[in-house]
Amino acid sequence: MKKKDFFKSSPLQGTRRGIATFAMALAVSGMLSAQNWIDVTDTYIVNADFSTGTNEGWESGTILPAVNATFQNAELYQSQNSASQKVMGLKAGKYKLAVQGFYRAGGNDNGAGYEAGTEVIQAYLFAGTDSVKMKSLYSEAKDGSVANQRNGWPDGMEGMHAYCEKYPESYWNELTFTVNEGKEMLMGIAITTNAGGTWTCWDNFKLYIEGTAFDAFAVKLNKLEFLQDSLQVLGITASQELSPIIDKYKEYNASTPESEIAQATVIIEEHTALAQTLCTHGATLRNSIARAQDIYGKMESGVYQVADAVRADLKNGIEAAQSILQLSTLNEVKDGVEQGIADMEAATAKATTFISLAYSLQKAKDLADRIGGLEGNEAYAQVETLLSGKEEITYDVAAAATSSLNAVCLPAMTEEFLEGASDENPIELTSFITNPNIYQKTSEMTPPEGWKCQKGSADGKWYTTPEGTGNKGLICNSWTGSRLTGSNYSQLIGGDSDGAVKLPDGLYTLKAATWTNTEPSSVHLYASTDSMDFAFAEVNADKALYDNASETFSTTTEVSSFEVRDGKLYIGVVCDGPVTGNGKDWNADNFRLYYIKKDVISAYRDRLQVRLDSAYSKHGVIVEIGIDDSDTYGIALDEQEGYPSLIGHATVEELKMAIEDLDDLNAEADSIIKHYKTITPLLSEGSALDAQIRDGLAYAQPKPTADFSVALEDAMVYAEDMSWDNYLDERIKTKIETLNGCMQTLRASIALCYPMAKAKTLADQIGGLSDNEAYKAVVELLKNDDFDEIDADMNTEALKMACVEAMTPEVLAEVSVDHPLDMTSFIVNPNVYQDATDENDSPINTLVNGWECTSTADSPARTDQLSGDTWLSCWSWSGNAAHNIGTPNVYSQVLGNMGNQEGKVALPDGAYRVEAATYCTKQPELIQLFALTRQIDIETVESGTGADSTVYVYSDSVFTDAPFNGDKGKWDVAQGALSTTTVIPEVYVENGTVVIGVRGTGVVGGNGQYWWADNFRLYYVGQNKGDNIHGISNGNPDEKDEVDVFDLAGRMVRQSVKHADALGGLRKGIYIVDGKKYIVK
Repeated sequence: MKKKDFFKSSPLQGTRRGIATFAMALAVSGMLSAQNWIDVTDTYIVNADFSTGTNEGWESGTILPAVNATFQNAELYQSQNSASQKVMGLKAGKYKLAVQGFYRAGGNDNGAGYEAGTEVIQAYLFAGTDSVKMKSLYSEAKDGSVANQRNGWPDGMEGMHAYCEKYPESYWNELTFTVNEGKEMLMGIAITTNAGGTWTCWDNFKLYIEGTAFDAFAVKLNKLEFLQDSLQVLGITASQELSPIIDKYKEYNASTPESEIAQATVIIEEHTALAQTLCTHGATLRNSIARAQDIYGKMESGVYQVADAVRADLKNGIEAAQSILQLSTLNEVKDGVEQGIADMEAATAKATTFISLAYSLQKAKDLADRIGGLEGNEAYAQVETLLSGKEEITYDVAAAATSSLNAVCLPAMTEEFLEGASDENPIELTSFITNPNIYQKTSEMTPPEGWKCQKGSADGKWYTTPEGTGNKGLICNSWTGSRLTGSNYSQLIGGDSDGAVKLPDGLYTLKAATWTNTEPSSVHLYASTDSMDFAFAEVNADKALYDNASETFSTTTEVSSFEVRDGKLYIGVVCDGPVTGNGKDWNADNFRLYYIKKDVISAYRDRLQVRLDSAYSKHGVIVEIGIDDSDTYGIALDEQEGYPSLIGHATVEELKMAIEDLDDLNAEADSIIKHYKTITPLLSEGSALDAQIRDGLAYAQPKPTADFSVALEDAMVYAEDMSWDNYLDERIKTKIETLNGCMQTLRASIALCYPMAKAKTLADQIGGLSDNEAYKAVVELLKNDDFDEIDADMNTEALKMACVEAMTPEVLAEVSVDHPLDMTSFIVNPNVYQDATDENDSPINTLVNGWECTSTADSPARTDQLSGDTWLSCWSWSGNAAHNIGTPNVYSQVLGNMGNQEGKVALPDGAYRVEAATYCTKQPELIQLFALTRQIDIETVESGTGADSTVYVYSDSVFTDAPFNGDKGKWDVAQGALSTTTVIPEVYVENGTVVIGVRGTGVVGGNGQYWWADNFRLYYVGQNKGDNIHGISNGNPDEKDEVDVFDLAGRMVRQSVKHADALGGLRKGIYIVDGKKYIVK
């Protein structure tokens, strides 16, 4: 079945069924005013079904989607990206966007994740700010008979085509949205992950507007009017012939006879197709003219010195192209525009090829002219002849002629001549670079002449871009971004090979046009005279800047003040840093070389000063953190005896040695600072955890506690030696790794033991329960490394019940806000320990022990991690009402006993305080920590059989809440200290139960938002209602009004400040506030 035949049989039929079909449908149905979905795909979306076999019309975030010309569909594989179109001139109304496609989360797992409900869909069909998840690959029935399938589902673009051809109603995704007023809107598919094996494949975009048949007519007329405006902008004067048509049909309305509407529709669609073609081709021609005019302008101004014939040809080409846009009818423009584009591009290519090949010739001639007296030389005459256009220029001819003239120029560059160079008046020696403008003789799959191209492990095949021969640019690309590291394209100027022309020794500057879509700090333009001492510059990250420089033979990046010795120079581009993500590449073009001056010592002085400036900065940090660097920086930076004293009088060799030594010292300092900034927060967090365990505020199993204590003590002893060598030693890495691992294990153990520990804490607060069997059982369980969790839960519940029974009026009367009873043991899983598994015993984070999680957010994950100590989490790509992280999401649990349920312990009546650690990325006021109380009425329903029923009737729900914290730093501190950020000062409980949790109270806009919650706490604070609200702020209840702040060295950094303001604005580090350590990150 061909693609057009598919649409005839598809339930989502479009204008491909033909204008005549549309007209007949109007005439026969008589439904000109009936509301319906009207197909406007061809009116608004370009190449909606990829029937061109290309990605024409589609734009992307980083790399365009792959389009299969045979199967005419598109895909993105392992790519966090988008494929979209900016749809212009939308009429106000209700729309439906549809696409046939699916998403696969990772490798083909035979639908296991989909069936288990754990599959996470991270591809979206979107229009503006509205979006919907794409269907899963596994959402349709498997069929092992279709081509290119695995386990019965499509496994490639052929498989997608084959499956949808056999099942045309499969994999349809739909999104409805409203356009309130005519405007442009971005529509397409977005993928939010580049995880391994993820795959999104799609075809057949469709766009509908809800309305009558006349609305469809109005949409088409609106599009024609929009296209006329576009033609006028392009300067196509014949666009005026559309005005009578538009004016005539603007008079039509819903009362116009169907037959007239049908006839008008045929005429409008014919002219729309013509206008659409002319807009596309006219824009291409207009851009080609603009580029040619820019090149011609540079020819006229002398920037490009070319033969008169080349200049005349380009001028004629521009004038011929402009005349096409001025033709009197649209059909005449149509007949001429494609040939005009081809002619304009050919004229421009001819001009740029001449400029590219003649560039080195011209620069060699310019050098000879600056030297003077070389006009009668045979090599000079040959270059002049080639530049005149009297002989055809090929790459080999131009390269040979340039090299010959360079050889003549070199001995003529006397000392006196070279002394005339300066920063303001350099001598350009670009002609000594082989192929500086990257002319490709063969194909993009081979290195260009003059360049040694080492791709390393990069998996891209191209060496030059764009495709084909002619004037190009260097490219190194890799789908797997990390493989780009190690790539190096270079050439040696003035080597020892036969015919090599050496450079005059001295100080130089190298320039080039560069660009990368990865981290610019990982890719460098470089120059080196000996391949050991390198001068670098980070490449440019602005694609538009590079494109402009590449087209205009200019540059973006400069390596300055480097030395050339013995006439040799290595130049090139290297990727020497880490690269993340997929679809990464770097580009380079237009290499330029300038001789600055003979004096090279100034360059080494400049390099030494750069190293000294870096050393001074690092020395300041080293001293501030208290590490002794007197034997390193102390000597190197001494103003009288150290390296600063060399700036004014040292030799080149002395400067080189100083630079090399400072490079080593600065690298060591970076490692020391990194180690200090890693181990110090670990020690602070570890000390806080250790103190909580020693003070009985937290409990963990014996082995994790012992291992952690040993690791903490070992790391603290090691860290006390504040010497350069100690913090540089590799052993500190081991200390850090060991302590961090033990701390994570300890946290998991604390979370596991927390309910038991808090039940014991409550019993200790009440007193007199140490002989209780449940108390003794809990104490014994806390001493064991391996205990039965069911046994632990039973004894915890028994101890809680004993505690409640022991809460006599006398005990409760002693309770206050400042001396509350810790009732956290009534919360199930307060520190969010994740141990849920699926039917295969694989860890999952879609369910959480103790918590009921209802959410329409895009991500099904309810905790941040799959297992161990973690926190509640809610994440959504979408920011719309249906799929955001706010309304209607609720995570909650019921505390206490709802109506004397068997085995449940009722909460004592009174006032409670609820706390938690919270964080929300955006609009935190719309996410609430809440407590809910409800009135319970107990009714007995009599039965004729004598088996009466007890019914609990809930009414008068009362919410008490507090907004989430929006400060990530406060969240980090709370995580480190097992503390909280958000407080509900009082919720009054009268019936033994309260519901606590997190809820959204509004729509949180924006894509990719999330919230976290952890460390839930419950305190009984008094018997009276309303006495406990004042004086409590978000944070810990025992914070003083005013505090002093100290650093770890014991120095006071702030005095008598409010507790809430204690850490604000301080630099990163660890501080002591009111006897507790806090981390500022």
